[in-house]
Parts: sequence; C-alpha cells; structure tokens
Amino acid sequence: MQNRIKKLTCIILLITMMLTSMVGIISANEDELDPDIYDLASLEAGMTDRETNNQLAHDREPNAIIIKFHPRSMFPGKEHQYNQAVEQVLRWGFEFTSIDGLADTYVVYSDELEKNPNAVMNRFKNNRFIEYVEPNYLAYFESVPTDPHYRVNGSPHARLINAEAGWAIITHSNVRVAIIDTGYSGNSDLPSASGWNVLNKSTNVTDVNGHGTRVAGTLGALANNGIGNAGVVWGANMMPVKISETSSVNASNTASAIVWAADNGARIINLSLGFTSNSATLKTAIDYAFNAGCLIVAATGNSNAAVLFPAAYPNVFGIGGTSNGTTKATNSNFGNGLDVLASWSWSTTSNANQTVTAGGSSHASPQVAGLAALVWELAPHLSNVQVMQLIRDNTNRGNGSWDNQTGFGIIDMGKTLAAAQALAGEETEEEDTTPPVLTLLGNAVITINEGETYIEPGFTAIDDVDGDITHLVTVSGEVATAFAGRYTLTYTVFDQAGNTATRVVEVLPVTAPPPVQVPPVISQIGSNPIILHLGGSPYIEQGAVATCNVDDDITHLITTTGNVNTDRAGTYQVTYSVRNSAGLSSSVTREVRVLAPTETRLPRTPHSFTVNGKVNASSTNSITAEAAGNMSLTVTLANKTSGRVVVTNGAGTQVFNQVFSGNGSREIWLEAGIYTITGTITEGNGNTNFTMALRMPEVVYMDFAQAEIPLGAWQQAGNQHLPIYLISILGVSFVGLYLVVQYEKRSKNKTG
Repeated sequence: MQNRIKKLTCIILLITMMLTSMVGIISANEDELDPDIYDLASLEAGMTDRETNNQLAHDREPNAIIIKFHPRSMFPGKEHQYNQAVEQVLRWGFEFTSIDGLADTYVVYSDELEKNPNAVMNRFKNNRFIEYVEPNYLAYFESVPTDPHYRVNGSPHARLINAEAGWAIITHSNVRVAIIDTGYSGNSDLPSASGWNVLNKSTNVTDVNGHGTRVAGTLGALANNGIGNAGVVWGANMMPVKISETSSVNASNTASAIVWAADNGARIINLSLGFTSNSATLKTAIDYAFNAGCLIVAATGNSNAAVLFPAAYPNVFGIGGTSNGTTKATNSNFGNGLDVLASWSWSTTSNANQTVTAGGSSHASPQVAGLAALVWELAPHLSNVQVMQLIRDNTNRGNGSWDNQTGFGIIDMGKTLAAAQALAGEETEEEDTTPPVLTLLGNAVITINEGETYIEPGFTAIDDVDGDITHLVTVSGEVATAFAGRYTLTYTVFDQAGNTATRVVEVLPVTAPPPVQVPPVISQIGSNPIILHLGGSPYIEQGAVATCNVDDDITHLITTTGNVNTDRAGTYQVTYSVRNSAGLSSSVTREVRVLAPTETRLPRTPHSFTVNGKVNASSTNSITAEAAGNMSLTVTLANKTSGRVVVTNGAGTQVFNQVFSGNGSREIWLEAGIYTITGTITEGNGNTNFTMALRMPEVVYMDFAQAEIPLGAWQQAGNQHLPIYLISILGVSFVGLYLVVQYEKRSKNKTG
C-alpha cells in the first residue's frame, strides 16, 4: 500500500511539474502578484480578454509581442517598482530588442508566448507601468527569414534596403554570380559552390582570409534553415573565383579572374575591392566582361574619398553604403562612379562557420549583386545596362536625380522587384541605338607651357532617352605638365543601351624658355601614406625618383632617412633628400602607418532562471557561450533554502557542481559552446525557490579600421602622375629575359 502511495505521489508531482513548465511565466497565482505593479481586479475580471482575442485573430509573428512602457518620469517615487516591472517582463529567458525611434518600446521574443498568449498578454496589459501590449503583426513582409540570428542581428540591416518587401515577391535566383575575392569556405549556412583559383590554377577555392566567405554570405546565404542568417538571395548560384589570400591583390590576378568568370557563365560579377589608380589591364577585362553581357558590381571604397576603380568606370555599377537609410556612411566613398547605396553592414557567415556582422562597401556591393540576380530571374530579357537602370530608377528617391553623396539613392528591393515583376514576360523594348551627345567645353586642342597647371574646361553628356548623364562621364589619360609631349584625354559615357561616345583632347606643349635653375623634383614610388597592419605585410621600401633641369636624373644621389618598425603600431616617416650640382636641394616625406587592430566588445549576455517547488524540484536550461571566458553566476536563495547548481558541457561532462546554502556568486570558466545548467532544491520548507542569474563570457572581435595599402601610385610634390604598376615592371622583365634567351639561341645556332 505504501509503495502505491509513493508511486501515486510521484505521478502527481510529475504532472504538477509538467503543467508548471507549460504555463511558464504565468505559473504564479494571481494573489502572488504585487498590487503596486498589477491591476489585480481588472486581471481577475478578464477585462482585456476581448481586446486580446481580437488582436490574436490577425496575422502575427509567432512567439513575439510588442510592449510599450510608460515613460519612467510618470512615476516619481516609484522607481523601484518600475524597475521591478521591467525586470519581470524581460527576465524569463526572453529575447528582446528596442525599436529604433520609439522610446521604451520593445519587441519581446520567447517560445513561452505561444503556449498561452492570451494569459501572457493580459498579464502585461494589467501592468500599471505598461502603456500597451500587442502582437507583432504581419502585413506585407511574408517571406521574412526565420534564421535564429536574422531577427536581432540581420533585420535592422535588411530593412535599410527594404529587403523584406522584396522577399515577399521573390527569394531565389538561378542567375550565376561570380564572387571575385579571397575564396569560399563552404559551411552550413552557404550553398555548395565550385569555382576557380587564379593563384594556383586549380579548383581549390578554400578561403583562409575570410573576406570572400563574408561577402558570399551577404549575397547568398541559405535562409529558413535554422542556422545563422540570410543572404539577399536565399541560396544564390554563386561561383567563387579566388584571387588572393591576404588583404591586398594585384591588377593582373583581378583582370584574369574577371575574364575567366565572363567565359564560364557568370552573368553578374561582384568585386568587393578597389584600386586607387586606373589600370589599363583592369579596364580591358572590365570592358570584355561588360561587352559579353555581364553586369559588374563593385565597392566604391571605405576612405571617405573619391570612388575607387573599378567602381569608377562608367560600365561598372558602383556601390556605397548607408548606416541610417538616409545618408551615406561616414567612410563610404563618394563622387563620380557612385551609383547607389546599400546597407553598410550585414549579418553574414564567416569561414569559421560563425555568424558575424561585417561592414563596409565590400558588403554593400554583394547586396546589389544579389538584387540584380533576383531582377534577372524575374525579367531575363533585360540587358545588363537595363538592370542597372531599373535599380537606379527604383531607389528610395526614385526620381532619377543624382548627387555625389548618395548617387541615385538607396536601393529599395521591394520597389525594384515589383518593377521587375511588372516587366516579366514583356518583350524587350525597341533597342536604343542613338548614342549620347558628348560635348567638350573649351577647345579640342589645348596648348600650355611646361610647368603650368592643366585645368579641365569641362564637358556635358545628353542622351535622348536618359537625359542629362554628365555625371556618368569618365576621363582616362594623364597630362604630365612637367614634361613636354602630346597627351590624350579620352572621355567615355554609357547610355541606357550601352552606347559609347568619345572625344579626344590633345595637349601640345610649346617651346619652353631657357631653363632656370630650380630645386630638384623628387617623386615617391608607391603610396603615400602606406598603411600596414601590425603582424601583417612587412614594410618594403619603395624608393623615389629625382630629376632636375641641371643634372637630369639624379636618383642615385637620393638619401633615405627614417625607420619603420612593423612590430609596433604607430606613424613613421621616411624622408627622401637630394642635392644637385648647383647646390639646390629638395626633400619629400612619406608617412607609413602601422595600425593595431581595434577591439570590439559585445555586451555579456544575461540570463536568469528560477527553480520553484519543494525539495528535489529542479529546472534545466540551455545556455550558449559565444566565446571562451568566465561566466558570472549569482545565486539568490529563499530563506532556509539550499540549492545545487550543476553546469554540463555538450559532451556531458560536468564543469561545475556545487551546493549553495546561502546567497553567493561564482566565476565559472567556459569554453565556447552549448551548456546545460540545472538548479535543484536540496533543502527547504514547503514550496520555495532560488534564482540563478548568469552573465555569459564576454565576446571580443579584433579587426583593422583600414585595409593594408602597401603599394600605390607615383606621387610627386602633391601631383598625381602616371601609375606605376608592379605588373608593368614584371612584364618588362619577362620581355627582356625572352630577348636574352632568343639571342643566346641564335648565337648557339651560328656557332653550331
């Protein structure tokens, strides 16, 4: 008989625990609520039931509600009760995020909400410090990703480009997008992809740097797979082309990758990189891919300066970033070549298979590449230029106007994809075969003296379809006024149909007067400043060239002073000095910045769990340590209560096991991973409780504010001269070696 009573008691206890678990945060009796916080009479009478039932009948996000607190200033003298009310709302394992622009308003998430949403909402509605409670209604954005990081980390960035409205129209595309970058590390949040390694001519595109994988995740991470986050295209057809394993890349590998991508089926090419100088090799590859029908999308740069190449080319879609949905991000580049803005940041995936938030125009560019892929999926008959124009015409501005800070505006995926959907199935409009009229202001032939400053007279470009497109004109060529000669400037502009018009300006120098002895001119080789990373690329002295009108080339007389210590962060100066035979001297200084990584610390995630019941009652919860470190544990026990706390890792090994007979705090070292924490009441009188408050280990990210710039253009006395490219030097060397070999072969043939 006693055994039966014991079994029956255990069954009743088990049922009680199950019911308590199902009810969750509403398990307390109404008379346990603080009447200073809750309107108990209204709650008992069910005065809010009808309103709540009507609200829950509408489409809404499951497990999510919106809570708006009254301003704290409305309750003078009741700060303690107010704080207690906020804590009761937010403590029960809820995830919550404040709504930008709305004070004291939160979106609250918890699996517990769906178990009894009426009771939960009614409880909060009768909280005297809460102004209103309502579901997180759904209206137009039905294809919002359900990935665990999207809601908190990804959604704010996606909303800057109205992505959710676009996903309500289309989420997937089979259009092939080439990602020319540091490679592709396939992980659980990325679709499988194959491509090409330009460096070693193989199909191994493993990403050891991480930049390429983050770009790929922004463009095409899988969505609704319960992992990480979502890309602009939900599982894009991506073709990675690896061109580098470091933060720098040369023009030859980039150009090779562009041509390979165009020849191997890419319709869209993403280039999240930039050169400070115009490269003929790069431009040739760009033109090849463009004429093959590819849409080329490129980042404008992150230095709050002029747009970098290749984004500066007229047939490349130049993309900057916005952090607020209104203006350009502080460091986003601007001016001619900037077409549109996308979100400066995106929650993406890393080559370590982790979710990270990455920023810069490198991550704005793949957003537009992904949008273009969705446009082409809906309207495949459009040309590459027509896709660009469709995106320009449907930005947040949408009136076709352009300015040098935001281009045509911020992309709007909802408007753009709706416009593309309207074009689906339509026949291609009659081809625009009339090129724009490009007019040069001033004379077509300009004569100036050596040493004078060349001032561009200006130009205009008017198209019969697109109107004034002067801002799309690019000028190639250089005028080195320090040296007599004939220089050609070429002006190029593309209209909507891709037509071109060019004009040539010839600068004819006049006979210079007898030379006057002037100080030598020193031209630095390479960039100024040179930017290096602590522990990154070594400093390689680039040198300088010196000329004068007395001794001609006196480069061999240059002396170099100044040291660069790449093992220590700081700004260093290297000075080049020279003196000619007339006793006149000059010097120039190069700045070398060795940057230390910046540290970003994320707030330590708080948790709070409560164990209620009698002796042996327990509660087990899952917690995640995003990084290794100390977890702070604070135990608060009811009077005359003892409790045991056990922390177990994913392998089932206990990392902490201790009984608390009074309140206490402990620091527990955790490696990164998923753990379970179990609290058990070991001693107490009747129903009692204790609370385990946790603060998870701190997460620290290290990154550099600027990319390395170890090489660059030839700069002389503040004037930019013709670029000197490493590829050119190598090319000349190979030609010379070839000629020597041929000469030796001929010599052997003759002697033989």
